[in-house]
Amino acid sequence: MNEAPPNEVPLSVEDIDDSAPDRLLAWIELVIAVALAAAALVIAIFTSALIGAGGIETAEDYLHLTPDFFPRLTMLILAGVCTRYAFGAARDVARSRQGDDRAFLARLRRAGFMVIVAVCYASTISWLGFILSTMLAAAITSYFLGLRRPLAFLPGVLIAPIAIRFVFERLLFIALPRSEIDVIAGIEDAVIGMLVKILL
Repeated sequence: MNEAPPNEVPLSVEDIDDSAPDRLLAWIELVIAVALAAAALVIAIFTSALIGAGGIETAEDYLHLTPDFFPRLTMLILAGVCTRYAFGAARDVARSRQGDDRAFLARLRRAGFMVIVAVCYASTISWLGFILSTMLAAAITSYFLGLRRPLAFLPGVLIAPIAIRFVFERLLFIALPRSEIDVIAGIEDAVIGMLVKILL
């Protein structure tokens, strides 16, 4: 049996050391997780008022599906996920170490790119419509995450946005943004109309 040289660090020790997160990144994750959990909880509490301010009348009977049911449920789930993530981030802070600034900046640039994609998606969804804006955001995100094979890339980019709009509008009766560009809106309506004829 060969023994490792005395100056060589065991792989298990290297793995443990590499798994310890950078201190600054751990603190940023904790702050973001707590902020997202708090924001989601506040939005969930005031969903009825927010929807009412937008012109949609909400019913007081919560035994039936009202316009605020799915937004409130989504925000509550998001608050729970963010709270769980905040506990994990707090553990990471406890075991964090000072890391390489260049590696941290590289990760920060990747995270910043995803934030820019999310902001652009939110700002263009009312202009381009749900289907096209979601397709573009999904395509950019999927490519950025390394999805190149058509079988993994195309369903999430092309099929999922159309299916989501169909389910929300035709089954749940919740309207999603329609493009303000007449040509795009016409194509969206034609696609949804074709699905209605096939499936309903």
